[in-house]
Amino acid sequence: KKLADETRKSILGGAQYVNYSNITLKAGGPHSGDENVAGVYDVEKEISAAILQVPNCGVCSACTDDQSTKLCANRLERRLEMLEEAEARAKKADTGRKKSGKKRGRDDFDPATKDASAKKKKKYTTSFAKTNPNHKGSIRMAVTDDLLPELCRRIGASGTNKRMKTIEEFSRDFPGASVRQVTFKFADITTRERPACIPAKPERTGPGRSFDFYLRPHLYHLLPEDERPPDWKNYAREDEAQYKAELLEKKADEKLKKNTNNAMDSKSSAASVTSETDSIDNISVATSGVGNAEQSDPDDGEETEEEQLEEPVKKQKKARKKSRDGTLSS
Repeated sequence: KKLADETRKSILGGAQYVNYSNITLKAGGPHSGDENVAGVYDVEKEISAAILQVPNCGVCSACTDDQSTKLCANRLERRLEMLEEAEARAKKADTGRKKSGKKRGRDDFDPATKDASAKKKKKYTTSFAKTNPNHKGSIRMAVTDDLLPELCRRIGASGTNKRMKTIEEFSRDFPGASVRQVTFKFADITTRERPACIPAKPERTGPGRSFDFYLRPHLYHLLPEDERPPDWKNYAREDEAQYKAELLEKKADEKLKKNTNNAMDSKSSAASVTSETDSIDNISVATSGVGNAEQSDPDDGEETEEEQLEEPVKKQKKARKKSRDGTLSS
């Protein structure tokens, strides 16, 4: 108890270092220069002053036992009532603070600014992401064989001019198939050319252009029997042969393109190596030519600074020699 009293005095005095290891606090210690923390001490003072005005009953164990440190039953009841009232007031104050939208310790907080920033930071999501919460990212979500008849039925033998709507609705109804993969499959099983077994549609009179996509005849067997066109088997056989020929032609084109790219890469790499070799040879030849020229012809006709300084000296010597010879001859 003595240690607790000392610690309490340190807290109330605003001491810098306080040992909290031996006590349990229900409220934080006071801040520097703040005599009231969240109204805790004012409430205790108010309760203490109020219960002291309640007279002791003189009947309970706390009143009859001289060594008892407990409150009288009447005073304890009054204390509990006042604590409930104080707790209700605190909850009401907290509720009002939350409704105002202001955070504790920030008087300049503006809820409108918060809403505006939240709208700016809102991540854009496509309609596909909203309707396909189960998409797996990089995992391929292809149209499986058991889903292909349903896609063919939605396109129909008479075709459709609502390509993207058909694709998006199919992907929404079957989350295991992504829009990308459904688009690829749609292009693979449809054609822009109207099969001969399908009657022509009336011309469109509205504004803009409209393109019809028809189901390929070799897939008519996936349609319900009542939706198949008459004599569809003959057209299906013809289209099956044409489809296989298109696949072979496509593979041949891909192989040719791959070989062409490889040949161009090898050719470009060989040309780069040749150009590098030629540039190195040219540099070496130029260097050796300069060295040979310097060794074979030290006097290239241009006078150096030393030669220019030596010429006047030679002329002076010749002039002295001539004058000396003339004097001797005379």
